[in-house]
Parts: sequence; C-alpha cells; structure tokens
Amino acid sequence: MRQGILDTMFEGFQHEVIDVGVTTIAGLSLIEKYRPKWPAPLIAVAIAVGCVAWFGLQNLGVELVGPIPAGLPALTMPDVSLAQQLWPGESALGRLIQFGDAEGAEAGRAMRVMRSRAGMSE
Repeated sequence: MRQGILDTMFEGFQHEVIDVGVTTIAGLSLIEKYRPKWPAPLIAVAIAVGCVAWFGLQNLGVELVGPIPAGLPALTMPDVSLAQQLWPGESALGRLIQFGDAEGAEAGRAMRVMRSRAGMSE
C-alpha cells in the first residue's frame, strides 16, 4: 500500500499527540481572533486537558505531566559551575542584543532626519 506524504513526514509520531497539539493551536487562534479579551491560552490548555481526561488519551500514548509537588522547593545555594558553563553563550547573546538595540536606535535617528528634511512633523 502506498503511503501519503503526511504519513511519511510523521512516521514514528503518535497521531493522537499531533491531534491534541494542532487542535489546541487552532483553538487558541480562534479564541484570540473572535474573543480577543478572553484568556485564550488558559482556555485552550484547559480544554486540551479536559479532552485528554475525557477521551482517555493517556491510554493511547499521550504522556501526562504526572503529579506536581505541592509547596515551595527548599532554598539552596546556586551552582556556580552552571554559570561558568553558560557565560560564553550568554555574553555573546548580550552583545547581539546590544547590537540590535543600537541598530534600532540608529534607524530611528535616520527616520527623524529624513522627516525633518522633508518638512514632516513627528
């Protein structure tokens, strides 16, 4: 039997999981379009959780988070070695953000100059 392109693309994926994800995103988009003042993410996730429980999708392979511990975690000292591992990437990301901010500021200045030369008000 010949497989379709979607079957080939999603081979090895659980269709139930894809269905829940696509339906949640579609519901989120529809709520935001037709009822923009409603809390769309909260509603979409609540409906998805309800559907998983109602239809027993955990028996079909949809994994659940499981029990969430109550209360606050214990206070501990941060692990300094993690900061040392993250430092090179974090500093490069910071420089990239600074560069983007500088570019945005320069573009704003250029627009003001162009508008003032054209006699336009801000």
